[in-house]
Amino acid sequence: MMFGQDNMIMPKSIKWGLFSYALSAYLLAFAVDILASYFIVAYQAALTPIILIWGFVRMYTPTFATIIALKILGKNIILEFSTYFGRIRDHLTLKWYLLSPLITLLSLGIYILISISFGFFSLTTLIDQIKYLQNILPQEISQTTLLILIIFSTIISSYFVGLTLNAAYALGEEIGWRGFLVNLLLNKFGFLRTCAIIGLLWGFWHGTAILFLGHNYQIHRIEGIFLFTIIAVLFTFPHVYVRVVSKSILPAASLHGSINALWGFTIIVTQTSNNEIIDGLGFLGIVTWLITASLTVYYGKRRRTLLQ
Repeated sequence: MMFGQDNMIMPKSIKWGLFSYALSAYLLAFAVDILASYFIVAYQAALTPIILIWGFVRMYTPTFATIIALKILGKNIILEFSTYFGRIRDHLTLKWYLLSPLITLLSLGIYILISISFGFFSLTTLIDQIKYLQNILPQEISQTTLLILIIFSTIISSYFVGLTLNAAYALGEEIGWRGFLVNLLLNKFGFLRTCAIIGLLWGFWHGTAILFLGHNYQIHRIEGIFLFTIIAVLFTFPHVYVRVVSKSILPAASLHGSINALWGFTIIVTQTSNNEIIDGLGFLGIVTWLITASLTVYYGKRRRTLLQ
């Protein structure tokens, strides 16, 4: 699908849909972030319960933004939502729902190879955990055995958490980012431009969470907004791809859930003086997901499953 002058003109319905959705999503997220930071500071509330509640509510603000945008566009909300989920009993949806988390595992493998090549890979944190476990477990269990068990159990548990609890959380975002926006933009702008638009909006949508709450970036909050936006654009390529090939947002939710479950492992195996700028949501993560995004586009074109 080639893009001429006419393809760059955005129809009013798309403009209104994009504007109303983005404005609603940003304002709702901003309000949730302000409330969370207020309760944490003003009432010295326990951080973990607040963060859990905040995370769930915030991740469903794109769903509410979608409802607002559909109302403004005069569309049938139930009918439109049904197009996001596709045929839930379809084997294609199930196949991609189960396979999508493996994209995260592939990316983790790429990340480890890159971090080794740059000299940032380290098992120090894991070994410290193993030494602690050796004090409370039978002595005949070796460090190597414990290391293998920890890595294996982390991968397996992350896969199943990504498919279940985390996918339920992520679904709130996917209804908006890969449901509403993909329907709104894909036929007009094609795969690449759709990913770029969604990724930029999705990345900056996290801005107030990073700024007010230190989400993912406790120290480098300003830099974190821009780093996360870059990586969000790259995250978007496989998310939109599995949405397109499965005709459902559910595989995107399992992919999103698996990233949230497993990608924190990159912090454990990265040893630098400036982890937030370098680790899995910094320079190394950007390089990793650039490779993953490129592989997604290459694979999609080879299989002829993508709009250009």
